[in-house]
Amino acid sequence: EVSNSELKQANEKLTAKAESLAQINSKTMLTSLQNTREIDAIKEQIGGAK
Repeated sequence: EVSNSELKQANEKLTAKAESLAQINSKTMLTSLQNTREIDAIKEQIGGAK
């Protein structure tokens, strides 16, 4: 049987991992938005439609 302290420790690790994944997701979304803006700017420079 798993002890309470083992469950608490596992929960803390999962919480930390979830926070880390949330930070990665946030950075990825910001990078994607920035890339989209840069692509739109390049399209304008070469005369393409948005």
